[in-house]
Amino acid sequence: MDSNLIRVWKEASEDLGFEIQAPFLLQFSPNRSIAAHFLVPNFGARNGMIIVTDYRAIAPFVRDIVALGYGYSTFGDYADGTQYDRDTYIKILSDWGWTGEERDRPAWIAPFDEELAE
Repeated sequence: MDSNLIRVWKEASEDLGFEIQAPFLLQFSPNRSIAAHFLVPNFGARNGMIIVTDYRAIAPFVRDIVALGYGYSTFGDYADGTQYDRDTYIKILSDWGWTGEERDRPAWIAPFDEELAE
């Protein structure tokens, strides 16, 4: 599942010092699983954010995904030549929020602004 999406997210993870697990298989039972492009642990939900390019692939499993402590997000695959932009990924990850150990929280995460959330 190598793609421009994974390439750019790997560059972001190396620059910003967060982890991605690519590819990522989420097993619900011996006969039920979903294959995601990758997982971003420590962001968005207790067990991290599952990233897919087609919501239809996970739609039947959304309740199970959330019940297992994962969040999810859909990104279209990036066009050839798409470049990593640090500020964009800081905004995305800050928006998802840090869910890892507080002592490991990256300094670059923007603080939550309650006024913007209203």
